[in-house]
Amino acid sequence: AAVGGGIAVAAAGAGGGSDDSSSSSTGATTASGGSGSTGGGSTTPTVTAADFETDEYGRGGGLGAVNASSAYARGATGNGVLVAVIDTGVDIDHPDLAGNIHSSGYDFVDDDFVASPTGTGNGLSHGTHVAGSIAAVKDDSGIHGIAPEANILPIRALDSDGFERYYLIEGFPVSSFQLAYAQIAVDKDDGTNDVDVVNASYGFNRGDLLFPTGPYFTDAEEDVYFNLDAALISDLTD
Repeated sequence: AAVGGGIAVAAAGAGGGSDDSSSSSTGATTASGGSGSTGGGSTTPTVTAADFETDEYGRGGGLGAVNASSAYARGATGNGVLVAVIDTGVDIDHPDLAGNIHSSGYDFVDDDFVASPTGTGNGLSHGTHVAGSIAAVKDDSGIHGIAPEANILPIRALDSDGFERYYLIEGFPVSSFQLAYAQIAVDKDDGTNDVDVVNASYGFNRGDLLFPTGPYFTDAEEDVYFNLDAALISDLTD
């Protein structure tokens, strides 16, 4: 089987027609004596965590802090896992990410299907940074993510200043966050994008800070907002 970086793993063993053989302390069989051939008696070294601890692995510091190399040695590289990153957008053309971008994603700030970040705010690169921490490709350059073979579905729900966008739908305020989670649920139901993990690297408080640049809603409207939010999350987890 192949494990991250194409390193092959094989069970130790030996073949051939040796008349006499003995087992080494590592469990590999070695030929000794006799006139037979040892054909195929060589073994492939077992992959260890140290094999993955390259310069690229060590540059960020975080992979070593969580002993990610131990998981890699067991074959856990994120292969086949789709991660939705709901954030300020992801630079889908970034050379450390492009190979692991599942699609151009969704943008619920500018209302289109390209989730690349735009604007001049301090949070412009936040989503790209998060996506890189998750799944930057392993290419012996720069750094690689903790799951270097996972795929990223970028979803932009925040502008470059870190604020949501609100839409009035049937008279009620609905945020870009709610639309993002709803889209994930719809895609999962119809098989468009079967997301395995949703990354949500943000936080907010209920009250004035929740709507820093938008309208102030009545208590009844806020209740509708939060009940809808809870319903969407429930749909995702059921």
